[in-house]
Amino acid sequence: DSVTVLTPNQGEASTMSGIEVTDAVSARSAASAIRNLGTETVIVTLGDQGAWIESYGISELLDPFDVPVVASVAAGDAFNGGLGVGIASGMDLLDAAWLGMASGAICVSRDGAQEAMGSKTEVLALMDSKTK
Repeated sequence: DSVTVLTPNQGEASTMSGIEVTDAVSARSAASAIRNLGTETVIVTLGDQGAWIESYGISELLDPFDVPVVASVAAGDAFNGGLGVGIASGMDLLDAAWLGMASGAICVSRDGAQEAMGSKTEVLALMDSKTK
């Protein structure tokens, strides 16, 4: 059995791959190395640099949303929540990743953790502003 989707941050991807992740180029290398271990999809979150997605037929940087950063608490949780909702609702992988990006962007633009999470309406509006 293999992992279907893995979403390490820069530090986690560095540890798993043995490649120091500092930017999109190194994130791509790390994601490829991690995929070679048997993971179908790797999305390396890069904070204010966006996220690198590596999967079957997809190898690209998702540029970050331009939002003011108030706090990074729960940003990864928000990203994974949005990604999971997108996948579970039938979105293709790239759109689901954008939903995760929008969820994380709203989260970092607010203080706190749970209270920083955006509503479905807010997340979809931000996602649409970037992907259309």
